Amino acid sequence: MGGHFFEQLSTVAEGSLLAGLGEEQRREVEADRTAFMLTLNARVMREPDALGNPRIPDFERIRKSRPYGRTKLFPAARRRQQRARDDARYLVRRVFSAVDAMLCFYSVMDILAAAARRHGRQDEAEGLERAAEPGELVRAWLKETPHELEET
Repeated sequence: MGGHFFEQLSTVAEGSLLAGLGEEQRREVEADRTAFMLTLNARVMREPDALGNPRIPDFERIRKSRPYGRTKLFPAARRRQQRARDDARYLVRRVFSAVDAMLCFYSVMDILAAAARRHGRQDEAEGLERAAEPGELVRAWLKETPHELEET
């Protein structure tokens, strides 16, 4: 809707998943990756906090939190560390939830295409197959994304 997919494509690194793609297929993959990030943002802000507002993890607190912590922390520091760990676990669950949603989309497109082809609706089947085409590339990208986010 914003028209940014009609602009000139930016260059990509040599080892990138997008490096060997044609312009049209690359636009499709980039659109699907954008849809994933929108889905992820929606999943992250889906659960309300104690006041009924969208729960937004404190990324700064997560980043500063020590992975194992000290055993003799003051109570306030211990609470901050526990909230950071809770936010990190919440964020990881939401990332995997968004990955599952995206993978389900491609699976459904494949199933619908097979059903349409079986019932003789070739044009519909081809359209659904085109929608599922970027699936393998996006699946490869999604395999790495949760681990990269978890490390970050």
